Amino acid sequence: MTPRPPAHPLPALDVTLHRADPTAPPGQITVIRLLALLPPDWCCHPDAGTDRLRLRVRPAPAEPGPALARALTDPALSGWGVLEGRG
Repeated sequence: MTPRPPAHPLPALDVTLHRADPTAPPGQITVIRLLALLPPDWCCHPDAGTDRLRLRVRPAPAEPGPALARALTDPALSGWGVLEGRG
């Protein structure tokens, strides 16, 4: 028996980053660092390439701003810039 998708999908938070500095670590490493910096109760689905990564958090946290801002200012993410926020 296959589970059915929910009739009304849960809202998601999409965060897309791009590698602005070619000397920064690639997306496959950066996404691991980003996941480690986010709250442990966030359910994250990463999609990482070399120069771009997307992180979908579902359900979207009520107040993602502070935790996300704190994570994105960490030196481990130096060289990466945010392209998009909420999705």
